[in-house]
Amino acid sequence: MGKPQTKLPPPPSDAEVVDVLIPVYGAPNDTLRCIYSVLTARTKTPFNLLVIEDRGPDDDLRVKLNEFSQDFQFEYHQHEENKGFVLTCNYGFSLHPERDVVLLNSDTQVYDDWLDNLLACAEKYPTAGTITAMSNSATICSYPCFVEDYPYQYEISDAELSVFFAEANRLETVDTPTGVGFCMYVRRKCLENIGYFDYESFGKGYGEENDLCVRVEKAGWRNLIAGGVFVRHHGSSSFSSEVREERVKHALKIIKKLHPGHLPSVSKFIEADTVAIFRQRVDMKRLKHFIQNKPVMLFVSHNLGGGTEKHHLEMVEKLAAEGYAVISLKPNKKQQPVLHLEGIHPLPNIPIPRNTDGLIRFLKEEIKATAVHFHHLKGFTTLFIDNLTNALRVSSIPYYFTVHDYLPICPQITLMKAGHSIFCGEPDKEECNHCIQGNPEAQPHQYDIQKYRHWYGNILHGAEKVFVPDEDVKWRLQRYFNGLPIHVRPHFDIWPEYHDALRPFDINSNRRIGIIGAIGLHKGFNMVCELAEKCRRLGLDITFVIIGYTMDDNRLRSLDNVEILGAYQDKELQETIHKADLDAIWFPAVCPETYSYTLSAALSVKGMPIIAFDFGAIARRLRNCNGILIPIEKMLKPAQVLPYLLLDFRHHQIQNVSTRSEYSSMIRDYYQMTE
Repeated sequence: MGKPQTKLPPPPSDAEVVDVLIPVYGAPNDTLRCIYSVLTARTKTPFNLLVIEDRGPDDDLRVKLNEFSQDFQFEYHQHEENKGFVLTCNYGFSLHPERDVVLLNSDTQVYDDWLDNLLACAEKYPTAGTITAMSNSATICSYPCFVEDYPYQYEISDAELSVFFAEANRLETVDTPTGVGFCMYVRRKCLENIGYFDYESFGKGYGEENDLCVRVEKAGWRNLIAGGVFVRHHGSSSFSSEVREERVKHALKIIKKLHPGHLPSVSKFIEADTVAIFRQRVDMKRLKHFIQNKPVMLFVSHNLGGGTEKHHLEMVEKLAAEGYAVISLKPNKKQQPVLHLEGIHPLPNIPIPRNTDGLIRFLKEEIKATAVHFHHLKGFTTLFIDNLTNALRVSSIPYYFTVHDYLPICPQITLMKAGHSIFCGEPDKEECNHCIQGNPEAQPHQYDIQKYRHWYGNILHGAEKVFVPDEDVKWRLQRYFNGLPIHVRPHFDIWPEYHDALRPFDINSNRRIGIIGAIGLHKGFNMVCELAEKCRRLGLDITFVIIGYTMDDNRLRSLDNVEILGAYQDKELQETIHKADLDAIWFPAVCPETYSYTLSAALSVKGMPIIAFDFGAIARRLRNCNGILIPIEKMLKPAQVLPYLLLDFRHHQIQNVSTRSEYSSMIRDYYQMTE
């Protein structure tokens, strides 16, 4: 192998106690961001920045690194041929044998005091051979979720989060069977004792740090995780997922052979999760920082996205503008409640009490909730909801409830029979009981629809106010919950009127029928498939244009009269409708909708003909503005829907419609709370 070309600045000072070693292979944006963060982060520790470029695919990056090394006076080496991560690190280890080393991935980002805190741990624990930082994406060192990557931003900056880690955990560490190489301090005396990375066994990379850490332990040193240091890890940039997967498989095979007890020890470490205390302390600091002295509104909702989540987040934004701290409880996959800040930033390490007394303390003392707003109960256990509503009653904390779908009426939610793909018609209790057998939502109520509705009715009747987004929902709910006061609060829709989106209509030319959204069974997927196939068989010149996606795009793409445009951003939807060159928009939902954001977008397109089945909130909104309403019995025979798609749309342009729903004050106008 050829010797590396070396471009060195003036010799480093004897005062420098550590090399910050950054191996580089491609990923110019990540690399330059990493180097910039190291050079600009505040630190008292004298260090030498050592960058080694391993003949990656980017010639421009080599030029920039060469220039930067001269401009910013850091040590830079570049290889004449690619050697791989292991040999690149080993070369870096060998350059200054008097210094400790911090191995730093080129796709990381560091913050003020990171190096001081890392080396302070090394000084405090002189038997530490390796020390690894915490990160958003570093398996056993990951935050906020253990052994899970978190590629998202937090509600605070990473620099602020780094301070929280330092304040919460200081110089505390835990022993670990392995470090993680994204940001790992390695003591020189330990390296001298055990040697460098094992190139012969691990080749160009993956698994080498596990092997090193096993040898660290065998030689009597310790591997530690530093709870007070946070470093952002942007992800594995250097290799494709396929190459990475192959290298991981190879590494695991070698590790099992060389160190048969290592992977079981890692599994035991994961099961024990001794790092949890570090994550919990930081979660608590984030929670207190978020609340400060603001009044707190606690939202309770599912974690499934969709219109409920959209409305949830819109309310968070509006309440925040009025000075409220909005915290959400959402269930995880194990039905455990998890706190979220602003509805999206999880605090999974703060334990939420499950019993009534614990929930009272949590509500009144820990978060000091002013009120609670239920958006959805799906995903929570019945027992938890019972204890939470009991805690609210005992604490005299008011709660509100928005009904976003028909879960209070039926555990099927969409009012579709189990195993069927159209509206059930809301049959009698005997048929309902037969339908819900086996539904896990009904199990706590002995699969008895009356017991189920009674349970839900008690929750609704205990609310300060029950909100629904449409009059149709109010009418449908009050048939089941007699005497329940229900307040209609349309969602926050503000769509500017969009002109000139209609193409000239020719009754004899190809029809282009738009369908907007994520089209699953309840949104009429089977109906769309059947009609598209029937149009082909009959030779009808109708093209169905899906603005969004479906539960089975491949099935529809096999038809030459269907176009699927893919997912869209709300801000682009009106323009997407315009570019789709549509004659009309059809909402093929086969169950009654409680609202429809996509209908609001369609209504904002001036004059656009809109077609839907004559039930639910969509029909109610279309009824007074010249919408085309199909009798619901037609969904039983989809062929009978075709005549409505073949109408002369010039006589069915939408008229007299408003798509603006606003509230000048959430507290005063939406909740109508008394001061």
